[in-house]
Amino acid sequence: MKDKARIDDCIKYGLIDTFIVSLIITVIFEILAKPLASLFGLAGGSTAEIIDVCIIAIRIASIGYIFMGFS
Repeated sequence: MKDKARIDDCIKYGLIDTFIVSLIITVIFEILAKPLASLFGLAGGSTAEIIDVCIIAIRIASIGYIFMGFS
């Protein structure tokens, strides 16, 4: 229970796993930004402008997912 190497391994592998998962989520959101943004275009208004703004917002927000595991 007081094995420092085991604790260090748990922290190391936890950070690696979290980084991999958040990287996968980022890639998925980057790839699917346009289909996700098109859902907001269904609300009405000027659809092309809404979709363009949503695509940019999704891509900017998805970059932050890479850093979520370290916080």
